[in-house]
Amino acid sequence: YTTDGSSFTDITDDMVHITEWDERIWGIDDTGQLRWAFDPSGTWTNDAQLPLENSTARDLFVGRDGHGNHILYASTRVGLFAHDAANNRFVRTGLKLPFHADSGQGVVVWRDSVYIPAGLGIYKYNVGAQATTTIHGPDRDQGLPANRRGKIIGLDETHNDLIARIDST
Repeated sequence: YTTDGSSFTDITDDMVHITEWDERIWGIDDTGQLRWAFDPSGTWTNDAQLPLENSTARDLFVGRDGHGNHILYASTRVGLFAHDAANNRFVRTGLKLPFHADSGQGVVVWRDSVYIPAGLGIYKYNVGAQATTTIHGPDRDQGLPANRRGKIIGLDETHNDLIARIDST
């Protein structure tokens, strides 16, 4: 929905994830179709298509590329895809992951690194001329007590810490 302060308008484009970049609103739907609009109540323009099955996209966010420029990324259940704006396509990054039903949900960019949850694990992806991946999270070392295990549903950054929100139901 959008509002002008006095009424609400139902937008029928079903985006599952949205973000703002390049003075536009970007959204990706359940089929992996990326679209953009200057105004959410205006016309949406199709852009890139994720080369994956439906329901694979888990997040859409802005981060830096290897040259330090801000670009769009789509986090999925099988890894990270960068948006190639010049060619209207998604390109698989070096962070290719095995399928995980809970992977890619609640991604955060913190201190110039991308943190991607997968179950109780967190992949830290440093983009640059030589991209690196390290593994973090409450599934490391001795892990969590059995009654506290579950899946990460989001990450929140603070000045000193990265906090994982865990659903242990």
